[in-house]
Amino acid sequence: MAHYYFDVFNDGALYGPVPMELEGREAVEREAHRILSDMARDDLLGRDAMSIVLEVRDQRGQSVFVGSVTFVSRWLDRRSDVVSHLS
Repeated sequence: MAHYYFDVFNDGALYGPVPMELEGREAVEREAHRILSDMARDDLLGRDAMSIVLEVRDQRGQSVFVGSVTFVSRWLDRRSDVVSHLS
């Protein structure tokens, strides 16, 4: 097992580093996906935009993985919004 450090930037705010001991690349990727999907689900309600970036560093401090989730929504109430959105 190797030591990894997970840094999460949620709309610019840093959460971490969170140390974890994981066995290999697949475990790191699986944990990163779980963290990103949990944060998106928990933090998205009531917001019309959000950006979460997760960076994983190894025990030497080298970045080894990055993942992100971006969400943007808006109402298309005006005809010009619909036309510009479709072009």
